[in-house]
Amino acid sequence: MTKRAGAGTGRVPGLEQDRFERAALRYLAGHDRTETQMAAYLSRLGAPPSRIREFLDQLRSRGYLNDRAYALRWAQDRLTRRPMGPARLEAELEAKGFPSAAIADTIQTVYKESSPRDLAKRVLRQRERSGQRLTAARKAGLLRQSGFEEDLIEELLGGDGDR
Repeated sequence: MTKRAGAGTGRVPGLEQDRFERAALRYLAGHDRTETQMAAYLSRLGAPPSRIREFLDQLRSRGYLNDRAYALRWAQDRLTRRPMGPARLEAELEAKGFPSAAIADTIQTVYKESSPRDLAKRVLRQRERSGQRLTAARKAGLLRQSGFEEDLIEELLGGDGDR
């Protein structure tokens, strides 16, 4: 009778790799992840750096990880639910761990689709629809908080702020 590899050691060859792969796929099953998030997750599980790099390459080649596509989908959804200016969106993308190249591409793309001016007007309309009467100062503060540039705020509110 031939002895199987790993017999008597209590360990099946390749089990560690399978464990990391299964865990990573479960982690992805819930929702999209960035490469940074996936690498950190695998590292917390104890995967060696070489295995993490190898697995990230595999996930990328299979189309399971794509930071640029994920950033774009996330930003478009975010702007639909909560309009904001480029500065605020950039900060939120950074906080989610997207790489700077993906952030730059995303900002450029989404603000071609929806101008900051139109989004700023949506912010004001949404707030006014909620029944709040906003002063010019409050409108300006709201737009600043939402990440819009001063030039745009001044253009929209003008000198009297009644627009």
